[in-house]
Amino acid sequence: VALFKDYTADSFFSVYPMSETAFDPADGTSYSLGDIDGNGLVNSTDASFILQAYSALSVGERSYFSARQDKAADVNGDGAVNTADIIEIVNIITEGQ
Repeated sequence: VALFKDYTADSFFSVYPMSETAFDPADGTSYSLGDIDGNGLVNSTDASFILQAYSALSVGERSYFSARQDKAADVNGDGAVNTADIIEIVNIITEGQ
């Protein structure tokens, strides 16, 4: 199925990396895993945000993420923003290139 003139669904998502969308029924928020800035894409900006948050958290400081950003940053779903999430973000980005 062609989404655009030059793209099928598979080729579109290989060119424009996007992550899974999640929904939190507890507060009714939806978010895309890895999409920290909420622009619909997972890119180097999101990786930078997660790295900054992890750096702050690793020395006992706050990350200053909103609740939605915190959930989006926990890409692997282990309940924490850590190096595993940074690796997942990098994998999402490089798979789309």
